[in-house]
Amino acid sequence: LGPIDVATVSKVYRGLREAKSRGAARLLIVIDTPGGELSATREVQAALSGLREEGMHSVAWIRGSAWSAGAYIALACNKTFMRSNASIGAVIPVVGGPGGTQQIPDGDVRRKAISALRGEMRSLIQSRGDRKPWAGLVAEGMVDPDLKLFEITYVDSSGFDAQKVVTDGELRQLEANGTKILSSSALTQPVTLDPEQAIRLGFSSGTYDSIQMLLREEYDLTPDDVGVLQGTWSEDAA
Repeated sequence: LGPIDVATVSKVYRGLREAKSRGAARLLIVIDTPGGELSATREVQAALSGLREEGMHSVAWIRGSAWSAGAYIALACNKTFMRSNASIGAVIPVVGGPGGTQQIPDGDVRRKAISALRGEMRSLIQSRGDRKPWAGLVAEGMVDPDLKLFEITYVDSSGFDAQKVVTDGELRQLEANGTKILSSSALTQPVTLDPEQAIRLGFSSGTYDSIQMLLREEYDLTPDDVGVLQGTWSEDAA
């Protein structure tokens, strides 16, 4: 995927049709994008949700950047994997215009867009079976640059070391209550995760530096078992 736009939607729909016609068990989407249009992103997400309801498994492999719309689409899949130098996050609301995509200016419209997108991101990650208890909060942190989050290790009420992600207010409350904090690391604002963080926080199921390695190790497939969707002239023109 490049920038997420109307051409991306066209390619995804064609890929879904071809996958269904071949009776494919899974659809693998390779993601490397700085983001794109929110309307196009929601169309792709809706198509992937329909695929899930029909019993077909969707997989995202992040080859480089899954930022903004790319993170949204990656989390709309059943599972997400990453390359060792990839990243996911920074889901900043943008709109399309004559000069291309651009951030929504500060104001009520931006605040409403961030609020709505926080809810959507939380729902996306909570629909996955491999999520961590705090994954919804981290997903919201990818959207809202004002949400300050910390990954902490602390001593729980049973005396054991435990990990969680908390807001700055929750961290202060834990400290005020006498909870022993062993380590604390602030996440970026907005949250962007590397592969190690993504696995630890429940956003990635593994790291593979090639599609071939992913297919072999996770699904016991060879390149001969996989069909590849080629771009068309009309989609590139769009």
